[in-house]
Amino acid sequence: MINLLEYTISRLRQTRDRVNSFIDRNLVDWAQTEMLTPAQKDLLQAGLSQEALDGLSINKTGFMKISLAWRYIKDGKPIHFYIEYDTRPHWIEAKGRLHGGSDFLTWKGKDGRQIFAKKVYHPGTTGKHLIENAAKEYKPFLKQRVITETNNFMKVNRL
Repeated sequence: MINLLEYTISRLRQTRDRVNSFIDRNLVDWAQTEMLTPAQKDLLQAGLSQEALDGLSINKTGFMKISLAWRYIKDGKPIHFYIEYDTRPHWIEAKGRLHGGSDFLTWKGKDGRQIFAKKVYHPGTTGKHLIENAAKEYKPFLKQRVITETNNFMKVNRL
């Protein structure tokens, strides 16, 4: 009787390991379909540029773990942080020509006139949390896909 019980436990562990391995092998592909592609479509409609969306990806972070990640680099600077997350108030200064920049910051005012300044105080921004919200919104779709695919795998392999 003990041998039969040990054999059954061993078979169940093997089955669990095969199912977990199946999920781990396919999770990135499923996440791209169920999370990444719909998130990209939504964010494009929300006004993000294609260039910004190209930095969106699914990253494998561990065994059966993924994350929706965003890395948007412009002029060598990671600007996705400034869009996604809150920023504190801060001073912005012109770099100056000697340091590869301009001697003045410039922008158009509300009245359309050009404004010049050597230094400005930026009040900070409220992050849009686009990627965080997209991950929360599409996670249930990925979860359902994992369940469906796992059930199909178990039926086909008679587990």
